[in-house]
Amino acid sequence: MKTRFLLLISLLSLASFIQAQNTFWNRSNTKPALSSGSDWNKLEHVQFFELNHDGFRQFLIHQVPLESNASHAVPIQLPFPDGSLHTFYIQESPVMEQGLADKYPEIKTYKGSDGSHYMRMSISPYSFQAYILTEQGDVVIEAYDRSNLNGYGVFYSNDLRLNDPVQLSCGTKDITEVKAPVDPQVEQKLQSRTGGILGTPVELKTYRLALTCTGDWGGRGDLGGGTLALALDKMVASLSLINAVYEKDVAVHLNLIASNDRLIYLDGNADPYPQPTMGGATLGINTSIINAKIPRSAYDIGHIYTIGCTDVGGIAFLGCVCNDNKGGGVTCWYTSDIAYVSQRITCHEMGHQFNASHTFSNCNGNESGTSYEPGSGTTIMSYSGLCGAGLNVEPGNGPHPNFFHVNSVERIYNFTRNEIGSCGTTTPANNSFPQPEILFPSGLYIPIRTPFKLSGRATDMENDAMTYNWEQYDAGGYGPMLGEPSLTEEGPLFKSIFPNNNPIRIVPVWNTILTKANFERTEVLPTVDRQITFRFTVRDNHPGAGATTWKQIGFNALESAGPFAVVFPNESTLDTLYTDLCNKVRWDVANTDKSLVNCKKVNVYLMPNRTNPDNLIPLALNTDNDGEELVTIPDSLIGSSRARILVESVGNIFFDVSDQDIRIRSSVSPKLLFGVAPKSLRVCVPTKTDILVQSCAAKISGSMQIFVESGLPDNASYRFDQSSFDVNGSIVLHLDFTNVVASGINTLVIAAITPNGDTLRESIELDLVSVDYTAVKTIYPADGLSGLAQSIEFKWNPSVNAESYNLEIATSPVFGNTIVYTLKGIKGSTFKPNFFFEENKLYYWRIIPVNRCGDGGPTTPAAFHTINKACIETDYIGNVISLKANRTGTMMLTIPDAGFISDVNVKNFEATAVGINSVSLTLVSPFGTKVKLFDKNCGVTSNFDCSFDDDASVTLLAGGCPPVQGKLIQPLESLSKFIGENKKGDWRIELATDNFLSGLAEFNNFKLDICSDLIVNNPFNLNNLGLYLNAGETKGIGLDLLQSQDIDNTADQLVYTIVAKTQRGDLLLNGQPLDYGSRFTQKDIDDGKLSYHHLGADMEIDGFLFTVEDGAGGWYGTDYFKIQIGAVATDDKTLDPGLLVYPNPTQGQLQISTNEILDKTARLRLINLQGQVILNRSMANSKAEQISIQNLTDGIYILEIKSDKYFATKKVVLKK
Repeated sequence: MKTRFLLLISLLSLASFIQAQNTFWNRSNTKPALSSGSDWNKLEHVQFFELNHDGFRQFLIHQVPLESNASHAVPIQLPFPDGSLHTFYIQESPVMEQGLADKYPEIKTYKGSDGSHYMRMSISPYSFQAYILTEQGDVVIEAYDRSNLNGYGVFYSNDLRLNDPVQLSCGTKDITEVKAPVDPQVEQKLQSRTGGILGTPVELKTYRLALTCTGDWGGRGDLGGGTLALALDKMVASLSLINAVYEKDVAVHLNLIASNDRLIYLDGNADPYPQPTMGGATLGINTSIINAKIPRSAYDIGHIYTIGCTDVGGIAFLGCVCNDNKGGGVTCWYTSDIAYVSQRITCHEMGHQFNASHTFSNCNGNESGTSYEPGSGTTIMSYSGLCGAGLNVEPGNGPHPNFFHVNSVERIYNFTRNEIGSCGTTTPANNSFPQPEILFPSGLYIPIRTPFKLSGRATDMENDAMTYNWEQYDAGGYGPMLGEPSLTEEGPLFKSIFPNNNPIRIVPVWNTILTKANFERTEVLPTVDRQITFRFTVRDNHPGAGATTWKQIGFNALESAGPFAVVFPNESTLDTLYTDLCNKVRWDVANTDKSLVNCKKVNVYLMPNRTNPDNLIPLALNTDNDGEELVTIPDSLIGSSRARILVESVGNIFFDVSDQDIRIRSSVSPKLLFGVAPKSLRVCVPTKTDILVQSCAAKISGSMQIFVESGLPDNASYRFDQSSFDVNGSIVLHLDFTNVVASGINTLVIAAITPNGDTLRESIELDLVSVDYTAVKTIYPADGLSGLAQSIEFKWNPSVNAESYNLEIATSPVFGNTIVYTLKGIKGSTFKPNFFFEENKLYYWRIIPVNRCGDGGPTTPAAFHTINKACIETDYIGNVISLKANRTGTMMLTIPDAGFISDVNVKNFEATAVGINSVSLTLVSPFGTKVKLFDKNCGVTSNFDCSFDDDASVTLLAGGCPPVQGKLIQPLESLSKFIGENKKGDWRIELATDNFLSGLAEFNNFKLDICSDLIVNNPFNLNNLGLYLNAGETKGIGLDLLQSQDIDNTADQLVYTIVAKTQRGDLLLNGQPLDYGSRFTQKDIDDGKLSYHHLGADMEIDGFLFTVEDGAGGWYGTDYFKIQIGAVATDDKTLDPGLLVYPNPTQGQLQISTNEILDKTARLRLINLQGQVILNRSMANSKAEQISIQNLTDGIYILEIKSDKYFATKKVVLKK
């Protein structure tokens, strides 16, 4: 009882405390008088309040604790634009180092949260401002007149309608990547960022900021205010908002350095900045000016505030924090609005300084190397609102972007924790990373032009108020304008949406689906085959040090499927649903039931009112995706006029909704509906299957007679459970296809005679599919081929029954986890992977045919060996080369060793230029041979991050632009010009720029990869005589039966690999069975460790395929070791008829003869290595036969003669 009493006192005290400090704010009923030129007149919605500024300030100073007291926070109330007051629990959170705070104790900053939104505010005798981050944009609280500290306006930042500042683009410089090795502890932290480890502690990174200003900024009344204290107050207010964003997204905090007041200039005529309106010029001198005023060791990052610039809106060096250019950031204040400039410009430019690059995909032709957002983009590192009406995802006066794209988060986090930018102070944050979970599987295929739903959830140990967003993670170009994306397999389609408290994203948004026929120019549904990647990003919004983490998933759009669409009911003026009758809902399956989408089941829902799309009533769950379903509508919905039907996939993410509102009525006339399920059926013959027949009626009774009217395939049969069924009942049709062999489409018609004599008909589409894939064989690389280039086009013999093929390439015939490349869904019979195979390597490849019935068995693996060569990479270690327009330069490296060239590649070429279409690159050998790599290609892009190789699959004219993200590109001229030259000496890349270059071109790095051929001696087969044994016997395989040799390798260095294992017994090594991919040496054979144990019947053939490697690049294969079982094995001189086969190898014709006339039971069989009998014919009373095998694919076959008296086999090689 005492505990309850104390709790009641505490709650009453807290309520009284909040009530007491509520009196600081009073809502104004009248709009204050504003000057005609004030930006406050540009606000569409604003609520005015009166604040007891001095009383509020004194309360904060004396009642609110420092953030170091983590267990205590004080409640205050702050107004929102709707006039309401929200309670925030706050702590003092300085943004000045102690030395500066001691000099200006009147300036204070605070942080807090209302449980859903993060807030930062600053207060002094000169001002008060607060910024609250919400999913609708920022809530801004600012004085509407600096001379009146008691009058405030409260508004959403997106309600400030400034002119669209198209010209104010960013001028990022020095785009270079600095990477450092990842230690295990940092690796664990990085893993937690990607959703790996729940509860991993968050660490706050604190950086010392040297924030200077031009005298023009410091002396202007509406900016710096003309005094040190006012200028510092403005800087603190700005930094408070910047910290809100950086703390929330990346756990980074900035403090003004103790001597920051020495960096404030108040007179434009007396400062060291000669061009305050030129951001580019100011950037180049800012670091040296800061260093002249304070020690270089006194700060980690520098930045400058100046007045509006004529060349840029802001500019910064990329990744300059903690390095020689750490003062490289400029913000141009083209308005005095703190929130607008701090977030739109300073957060963006500081993002560059922390190594985040642009994320937009097209801004008047300029594509960024990390182009994850369509058009202008919407996040901080995008050009939100700056690209013109045709490319702006949000208008220039739209919501302030108060969040980073997940790519920016990742880059900033890695840069500040594991790279050169990690010099900040690290402290525990009393927070941990949440763990996201994605609620659908990866690798799905969805139909084109069809909405889809992304679902996730997350767990947070601190139970913080998490927010979520799903961001597409496919970088690439976009297209000429929003709504017209490039029809390619890469690049963004879907805008980034403000994080909110819903872990589900509907694509496109509900309003687009319900009112715009699924088309929205900022969320364009895919129309071609392509991969789509999303990251599910979770923020815990922990005050002062938020944790942001994500999980990534990929799925695919399939052009041959879709759009999946509701067909009936779909028109409000014509289509009606009835409550006392089962209604037939129809949808267009659009091939979604077929490969590769393979959606077999759907759910059918009624949306009673489109204004609440999340309220769904299930009508049919887990029903067949056959295009129609009989459903019953609840009586309670009679009279509804805004209803919609929703049909969603089961086990997938796509769905569709009726385009128009639907009426729901009560049935007034007799009606009978008759349906079947499924409406379409795939039959993988031979098989049996069942069809459900259903009927429902209103104001009709009796039974119906039922039968199959037409369309039954040849050799198929059917039966019903009974000959008739009730008009409100169901019956099962049993179909038997066990004797059906033909493929094709059959339309099965089921008829029913109603009680009044009418005939109703329903059809079923039967898709009969053959699974005979015997025609599929590997062609190139042929089994046993050596010396292949590292870029290979694979070819195979197709099958008319295969709809696609899966390609698998591995370093072992076991495949599995040795697979180095796999691709599913190949439509043709050739494919060239877009990567290089390792030199000096043995690979195995196989093809898996696929059709609507699933995967067939894989082909026998074919082995091939890449070219034997030695490659050495040499790094460029010189300085960065900087060139202005119309200049030339050279990047040089030296190869110290001699050797004759067989291949040359240029790797990891990194440079920046605006634009790279003003740049030419030429590689020159020590002998003066020149190869043009690049010559003013690729349009107006700004980055090089690519490699040049003759064997690349893309060119600069097709697929190679922009040359970013490590892309492998064919050079303009062939690097084969260098083949045969001596590699020793000085190699150089000649650099050139033309007159159209904007600013400096910076050439940072490249590697030269030079290869020389190796001469190897292959092992060879000395003995392969096969094994003969009786049924059930175990017998050794010694060197007398199987032996390989090599002139420069010993027996223990010759390694056999099993490519195809024995089928009728076990091949044993030291008594243990061997499987696919098992290995043994020639020495194992020599030492008697290899044997075979037969498990099958009398008189049969077994064997295994193998390759042999010497470990030094030499090999041979694939070869076959034959094992013959039966009585003939012990007395083959008596029972062998003297079988001869000619020619062997053969191109297709075989002449077969025996020394003895065979008896009447003799049969000739041809068997493939899978044990399948290809040919079986009589050779009774004969001693010669001629056969043709031209219709078979190349490979090894076993020819067998078998009778009561004779038995013999021969290996036959078909090579056309």
